[in-house]
Amino acid sequence: ISGLDMDTLKPGDELDTSIKAHVAVTGMTRIQGVKRKAEIALLDLTGEGRITPLHPQTREWKPSALLTLTLAKGSILGGQQTIGDAAGKDLRKLEEFGIDLAPVPIGGPLQQDAPIQARWVNGALILPQGCLFVFPDYEVALAPKSWLDTGRDTHELDIRLSCGPELQERLHTGIAGARLGRDFARGLIAALSDKRGRLTFDIKSRGSLSDPKVTPDTDRALKNLMSGQGLGDLLKGFLK
Repeated sequence: ISGLDMDTLKPGDELDTSIKAHVAVTGMTRIQGVKRKAEIALLDLTGEGRITPLHPQTREWKPSALLTLTLAKGSILGGQQTIGDAAGKDLRKLEEFGIDLAPVPIGGPLQQDAPIQARWVNGALILPQGCLFVFPDYEVALAPKSWLDTGRDTHELDIRLSCGPELQERLHTGIAGARLGRDFARGLIAALSDKRGRLTFDIKSRGSLSDPKVTPDTDRALKNLMSGQGLGDLLKGFLK
C-alpha cells in the first residue's frame, strides 16, 4: 500500500480504496489424471475495499480488508478440470443411479456479473454471505463462510450446483436409462430437485486448490426424502 506514513499509522486506522484489475492466474492442476500447468482464472475485477493495515492488538503490519467486488461477465473461473478429474471414485454412487457428473467442467466463463462480499484476513478470502456464479451448464452457489487461500493453496468450499436445461436433460436421460423403474426414478429426481425444479447437487471441495478433493454431499437429498419429497414414488419403486 503506497502513500502511507508508517510513523503516524495507528491501530484502528482504515483506508478506503477502489479496485480495478485484470487478473490472470496459472497453476498446476489435475486434468485427465495428470497434473499439468493450466490457466486457472482470467478475471476482470472491479470494486472497493476498506483496509485495516495494523493488527488491532499487536500493532503489527498485518493488513485485512472488507471487500465489495464484481467479477465481470466473461471472466473465466476454472473450466480446465472436470468433476471427474477432482472427484474420481467418489462419483460411483451417483453413477449407479445413472447420474454421470464426471464430464462436467468445473467452472468456465461467467454468464453474468458476479457480485461478491468478502473479507481478506491473513491471506485468506472469506465469503461471509456466500456468492453465486452462473456458468454455461449450471449455477454454483457458494455457502456462507466458504473460504480460499491462494498463497497456501488450500480452501474449504460448500457448493450447491443447480443444473441448466441441457445438463438437466442429459442427467434425466441417464436416470431413465439406469433401469431403476419409473416410480423410483421419479422419486429420485424429486429428492434431488430444488423449488424451481432444477436437479441440484451439494458438493464439498477441500484441500489443495490445484488438486481439490471433491465429494458429493447427500444430506439435503436425504432430508427431502424424510420430509416426503419423492418418498412415495421411491417406496412404490421398491415395492414393485
